[in-house]
Amino acid sequence: MYGQSHKKTSESKPLLVLPDCGDWSHQEHCEIDRIRVTCAEHPNLQLEYGQTDEGDPWCIVHDDAHDQVISHIARIDRHYIVSLRQRRLQGTATIAQAVECVLRELAHDRRQGHNARRQH
Repeated sequence: MYGQSHKKTSESKPLLVLPDCGDWSHQEHCEIDRIRVTCAEHPNLQLEYGQTDEGDPWCIVHDDAHDQVISHIARIDRHYIVSLRQRRLQGTATIAQAVECVLRELAHDRRQGHNARRQH
């Protein structure tokens, strides 16, 4: 479904113009690294990157303890799409806004003790 996948690497090339498709730009990686920092604080959360078969980049936060995708960000045709727990989908104008959506979801989970209460 997602196409090519790999874990976060430190190799990225700065781009001055947001590409139509391909890997995340240097600036996008810098924003997404804010999610990586949050994931590093929680051993069951993993941040993964990849590209669709069409070459659009995506990243997910995966909860390994519950085998669940918590969030998904994709850049499609120069637009950012965010899905949170596959229950809502929204578009954002910038990668910073997309990252903020994910960080709010992760903070909400921590406040609500979501992972501790899950029975599934």
